[in-house]
Amino acid sequence: MTDEVQVTSQSINKDHKTVVPAFDNHDYVTVAGLDKNSASAGNRARFINQAIRTLRENNKAKRSKDRCVYLMFKGTDKNIGDKAHEKLEEIVKNRHKADYRVLDSAQELVSFVNTREDEKHVIKKMDIFTHGYPGSFDFGYEMEKDDVYRVNSGHVTQWKAKMFDGKAVITSFSCRTGLNPSLKKVKDFEAEKKEPKYDESLAQLIANTTKSTVYAYPTRSDYENTYGEQTIGAKTGRRWDEFWEKRVKKVKAHDVEMEKYRDKYSQYIKQMSDYEFNLKLHKKEDLPPAPTPPKEPKLDMSKEDEAWARERIKEKEIENECDLSIKLDGALLPVVAGTTPKGLPRMLMKFEPKK
Repeated sequence: MTDEVQVTSQSINKDHKTVVPAFDNHDYVTVAGLDKNSASAGNRARFINQAIRTLRENNKAKRSKDRCVYLMFKGTDKNIGDKAHEKLEEIVKNRHKADYRVLDSAQELVSFVNTREDEKHVIKKMDIFTHGYPGSFDFGYEMEKDDVYRVNSGHVTQWKAKMFDGKAVITSFSCRTGLNPSLKKVKDFEAEKKEPKYDESLAQLIANTTKSTVYAYPTRSDYENTYGEQTIGAKTGRRWDEFWEKRVKKVKAHDVEMEKYRDKYSQYIKQMSDYEFNLKLHKKEDLPPAPTPPKEPKLDMSKEDEAWARERIKEKEIENECDLSIKLDGALLPVVAGTTPKGLPRMLMKFEPKK
């Protein structure tokens, strides 16, 4: 769970039995779904980039003998092609030192969970980024494999508790995982005088099945500010700290500076071509004066900022090549609670095993 969001606790059943895992090697698992809508908030790579951001957080928390695992659904060329998988695998493995694995069905996620024992690892932490309804994770929402990629209560109840560490934490950043499925049409719980029935949610079922602590939103989740593009300091209810404010501003400043640099560098390449042509002509004809070589433009940045800005250029190249805006270090800002349905806590809620 990230430290940028508030948490409220459900009542805890202290009589539940903790399952003691057979191994002390931990997996920090991140699961990312697909998005078909490039115009939606956070664009088609929003789940991917939030998952990469979590890899960074997990690498800080894990021990040397633990590992991070990135699970990505295969999809089709319409939502993520082979080239995008190739680039994403390269980023995950080489930059973030994590395992990259591709799933092609909800049942394959069940198989991954239940084979941790074969790999002598148990799940310490699992973060889920995808579309969701009350009662399901939709890893291929409104796509060709919508039904095949949908993880529901039937799949969750197959997860074996012994595959999770005794203090495992599972966090869903999907919409309404903490809400009872029968209430998905309720728009305002206070106005309609409806009870959320948190105890009958998918989040509670996951907690009961895995004997783990689960965090989930009863509301929809909001990926709109994944890249920090909203106005800094806007009255959105979000908690902006000084670090993120500076970083968002720096991203924009780098983009402007790099655009200027690229223009100057393009001019420099042309000038160099002219210079080399004139130099050859000068040597052949032995005509004075000798041509003067152009000066290569310099970036008005520190070496650290220049390296970071060049990474932004690489991200643009990946986007042009894959038609998917994959970020090398993932999202800038975390997922937050959405505003609907009304009358529910706008925060991650805590679910503990009850049986």
